[in-house]
Amino acid sequence: MTPITHNLTAVAFAVGVFAVLPTYEAAEFGFGCLLGGRAPDWLEIAGYSRFIDRRWSLIPHRTITHWPWLWMLLLVLSIPSVHYGGQGALAVTGAATGCLLHIGMDYLTPMGVPLGINPFGERSSLKWVRTGSIDELLVNLTAFAVTGVFWLF
Repeated sequence: MTPITHNLTAVAFAVGVFAVLPTYEAAEFGFGCLLGGRAPDWLEIAGYSRFIDRRWSLIPHRTITHWPWLWMLLLVLSIPSVHYGGQGALAVTGAATGCLLHIGMDYLTPMGVPLGINPFGERSSLKWVRTGSIDELLVNLTAFAVTGVFWLF
């Protein structure tokens, strides 16, 4: 998926949260969700080299940063802090949720994500959406439609 698609889906989810949480809490969660929506990619510390004419990254693409179990653990560990009113806990919960949204969207693409025990092992994929295709627009429209349902009820 493209960065714009990841950002728009995180925005759709964050807007949906405003329908169910008070404003301050929704803003804190939404901020975390927006950061988490792109975090698996920027945590790879990637760049582009003109000398070798290719992309490079410190952490190989779609390995440990796209491993859902890591972000689920963060989500589970952050929930008690939300219950007890910890500072920034909703932002951390939102970031973990945004990361899981990102991984879920990448799971739809042919490259897939690692779902097994080994984050550097075989990737799984539904192969429904090609990166950069019109299908990404359908993913975003679906995300905003779900958000609309939250606002209706």
